[in-house]
Amino acid sequence: MCGMGSERRATLFSRPQGNPVSPSRDNCPLSRGRNGARPVESFDEVNCAQLGMMSSVNANTWKIAVTLMLGRAFAMFFTGIFGPLAPFLADEFGLTESQLGITSSAVYAGAVLMVLPMGNLVDKIGTRRPMIAGALLTPLYLLVLSRSTGLAMIIAVFFLSGLPRTLILPATEKAVAQVTTSGGRATIMGTIHSGPPLAGSLISALVPALAVALTWRTGVSAIGLVLIPLALWLRHMLWGLPLDDDGGDGQRAEDGSSALALLGDSRYLLPIAICAMFQGAHIVILSFYVLFMTDELLISPVWAGVLLGLAQMLAVATRPLWGHVSEQWFAGRRSLPLGIMGACGTAAIVALMMTPPGSSPYLLVPISLLVGAGIISARPMISTFAIEQSGINDAGKVSAMLLVATWSMFIIMPIVFGWTVTYTGSWTVGWLLTGALLVGGGVLPLVLRAQTDRSNGSSPDGP
Repeated sequence: MCGMGSERRATLFSRPQGNPVSPSRDNCPLSRGRNGARPVESFDEVNCAQLGMMSSVNANTWKIAVTLMLGRAFAMFFTGIFGPLAPFLADEFGLTESQLGITSSAVYAGAVLMVLPMGNLVDKIGTRRPMIAGALLTPLYLLVLSRSTGLAMIIAVFFLSGLPRTLILPATEKAVAQVTTSGGRATIMGTIHSGPPLAGSLISALVPALAVALTWRTGVSAIGLVLIPLALWLRHMLWGLPLDDDGGDGQRAEDGSSALALLGDSRYLLPIAICAMFQGAHIVILSFYVLFMTDELLISPVWAGVLLGLAQMLAVATRPLWGHVSEQWFAGRRSLPLGIMGACGTAAIVALMMTPPGSSPYLLVPISLLVGAGIISARPMISTFAIEQSGINDAGKVSAMLLVATWSMFIIMPIVFGWTVTYTGSWTVGWLLTGALLVGGGVLPLVLRAQTDRSNGSSPDGP
């Protein structure tokens, strides 16, 4: 009986037979406080030959980056699929613009409500199981969506799609913090954040083509079926990474702080405010950049779309590049690159306001490059900055709070910007508001750094 009780049956969420157990700091006496009672905040301070994790990470850096980037790509399918699918849903079910708007809001509303509990769960049970669960749920939800019978079911599926997304996103960011030192963390964080834009580009091209060639239901089903073996492959890859899980016993390996406790500390609250400012400007660009160029600057819609696409594709490259710059040029400090990104974004907004109507589209190319490098690229650096402020124990909750800030601004700022432009009759006022957000987002990291330097004489965001 005792022998039988000690055996653990293999499941989709348990380690495959034959895989070696990844080194854990729980097995390392130097990774704990005196008498083994209190774990340290970060692996960066651990110097233990028994741990063996960092040598494994150095040998598999890009395997880790690609695996986690694929994991984040799974989180993009429901945020990216609605736009291309909207015309087909409207045709089949006779949906109005307001009903489509409600459905679009459901994509973020469900995620905002679920993300804090899921971030807390990641801190309790580790990072592998949430990522595996989120990846397996995504194709299941797509298959259910393809069988939708009406508006209520469509809204319900998009609302509940927040669950796999909020399982995956905090887990991937905490996994980066676990398996990297501060010397390479921002580069890997930037790399995995390139997964969603790449997945979004693929979805935008693939979904309408499949819907026209077949039907939207068949197309969505086909995507769901293709994702099932990809999710199983991701599970296999995740069990090969040196992540610091709870060992599979279902017990909490780390004691972190509550989300409310973190919000009471300015070291954590300010990174959340920085995230809200940059992401508020980000969603304004995504929502109004093309409209401004076509209506105000008299640029053709084709050129306007190309310029926005140029900014987004540049961000795919500059997200990891900013991490590399932070680590190689600024000794691992995150506040200075964020200040530079805020300055680049502000310069882009000022240049946009000064561009006269009828200008050549080529004049807007450098502005779009500044938008991509300064505004759209900032999110991974903010994640790295915030997680390094909190320590790895609370990385899941901190990541979740950054997602709340991001998605809340995605809901609020298009309304605020649109209302401002409509009721003032001036695009300039709206862009001034956006520029103010970027100035705040660039200055606050420097303020936080100076504040921490005064309190303990060391840099808060790097060695």
